[in-house]
Amino acid sequence: MKNPAENNKRVAKNTLFLYFRMILIMLVTLYTSRGVLAELGIDDYGIYNVVGGVVLMFSFLNSCMSTATQRFLTFELGRGDTDKLKNVFAAALNIHIAIGILIIFLAETIGLWFVNEKLVIPDNRIAAANWVYQFSILTFCINIIQVPYNAVLIAHEKMNVYAYISILEALLKLGIVYLLVIVSADKLIVYGMLVFAVQLIIRIVYQMYCRRHYEESRFKLFWDKALYQQMSGFAGWNLFGSVAWLVRDQGTNIVLNLFFGPAINAARGVASQVSNAVMGFISNFQVALNPQITKDYATGNITGMERLSYLGIKYSFLILFMMAFPLCLNIDYVLHLWLVDVPDYAALFIILIMIDALCGTLFGTPFMTSLSATGWIRNYQIVVSCIILCIFPIGYIALKFGCSASSVFYISIFFTLIAGFVRFLFCRSLIGYSLKKLIKDVLSPVAGVTVLSLPLPVFIKYHFLEAQTLGNFISLCIITAIVTMTISWFIGLKKTERNTLISVVKTNFIKMKLICEKELCTGCGLCAARCPKHCISLVAEELGHLYPSVDQKKCIDCGLCQKACPSLHDTVCLYPSVAYAAWSKDEEDYRSSTSGGMASVLTHYFLANVGIVYGCTVIPGIEIKHIRIDNLKDAYKLKGSK
Repeated sequence: MKNPAENNKRVAKNTLFLYFRMILIMLVTLYTSRGVLAELGIDDYGIYNVVGGVVLMFSFLNSCMSTATQRFLTFELGRGDTDKLKNVFAAALNIHIAIGILIIFLAETIGLWFVNEKLVIPDNRIAAANWVYQFSILTFCINIIQVPYNAVLIAHEKMNVYAYISILEALLKLGIVYLLVIVSADKLIVYGMLVFAVQLIIRIVYQMYCRRHYEESRFKLFWDKALYQQMSGFAGWNLFGSVAWLVRDQGTNIVLNLFFGPAINAARGVASQVSNAVMGFISNFQVALNPQITKDYATGNITGMERLSYLGIKYSFLILFMMAFPLCLNIDYVLHLWLVDVPDYAALFIILIMIDALCGTLFGTPFMTSLSATGWIRNYQIVVSCIILCIFPIGYIALKFGCSASSVFYISIFFTLIAGFVRFLFCRSLIGYSLKKLIKDVLSPVAGVTVLSLPLPVFIKYHFLEAQTLGNFISLCIITAIVTMTISWFIGLKKTERNTLISVVKTNFIKMKLICEKELCTGCGLCAARCPKHCISLVAEELGHLYPSVDQKKCIDCGLCQKACPSLHDTVCLYPSVAYAAWSKDEEDYRSSTSGGMASVLTHYFLANVGIVYGCTVIPGIEIKHIRIDNLKDAYKLKGSK
């Protein structure tokens, strides 16, 4: 069985690399949101969000297929079937093009009617809203065709390229803010046009890179009825999930518009921007994790698959909690520091969306990926989608009876938890995931971290640092970070997980040539044996303990020594770790036998019960020979045999 630590190392390395990309993107996203809101104004910003939301209503056609594309590409890559991989990409690209054409038709008929007849838009902005709507359609279609190329990069785990292109996209969006400042035309229309232009550029970059580096990423008219049926069937059941999430997000956005107007959509748009920026830290980790989960299933490594899923959930929750807690604790000050004009309800919406995201993370993406890897998703999608769909009608009823705008978020949190637990039950039924392990390895640690992290920062906030000043804000953020990170380190992570993280950080950031901590080293020498440059030697220390010494001049930082080190990895027991020891009570046999006399005892037992014993003996002339013993008087011949 493949050691799970190899996958963990790759996931950790990809994740750490992607976080540089994420920090930049988050800063750019937050700045561009501020700039766009300031240039467009609250009403126009709200119009863009709700009009764009109408286009996104048709995304269920694309979402269900993108999941299928990612799954089939990663699955075939894990199996190593190159020909099948090429066919899967060609089929996926053809299907996505067909989906784009269908969405254009639906958007220009049903969608256009809905924008002009049902949405609450000021009369003087109807024309601008229609221009934005058309650009949103084109932008969305570009994103649809881009999906197979994204999936290829993720399946090959080329996270560096994925990160570079994402950084380019963020910088181009930063340029949009600058252009909005200097243009004199209708800024809402210009904004829609520029967003389309950015997505077109990114689409071209993705295609050029994939065509150059991966032979499977070629467009061709291809027909394989069985493959199309398999992918379409998989996507068809994912359709339920896509529709459910669409109705929850965009349906709620439209309902809020119908009851409260575009101003409330601006508040939700701001909350969504903050949420997306923070959630990006989780998505980076999950992007690196998901291919490994699918590949483990493709190779039959269910144990590794379950372990990665639980690690993914726990790490995702801890990362999100460490980001969301200080943000929510200082949300009013952050919004006034960030935005020129803060929409009403924005602060409350952000807090509730963060809580919803934390609840969703407990039973989130790793479980979805695991279920998708099996291909048996019909019942899962039907049940979970029905639960998610309940959010929209119950939220509508709540608003109809006069509840506040925030009520839809409370309802969402409740049903998110129910849907998540049901998702785990399907993982337990279809794959064999353990509830005991989930509680022990995930729920208990994150509950401990959450409960222990809250009291001290909250107490300090409301008793010593309540004033809204920059100094108090920075101080509280530092205190919160220290508390949450310390408790997460000692309560949230196991010792082996801490050792792995220390090793990855030292190797990739500090560049120390360490294999493992000295107190963990067993002196086994596997690191030296694995080194391709033979730059590791075992040196005896004061007490004679052998410890690896690394010749830094020869070291190429390949990391193979750390992959081989058993102290950095969790031990995977394929069989019960039970050992038995025995020896003969006959002192003479005990002293004269290499087996402690047990060979003699067993030999006499079998011969006394009319048995036959075979063994290896040394005969005169130093000749080694296998002999047969069928009587007790010849038993001495096997003494000392190997």
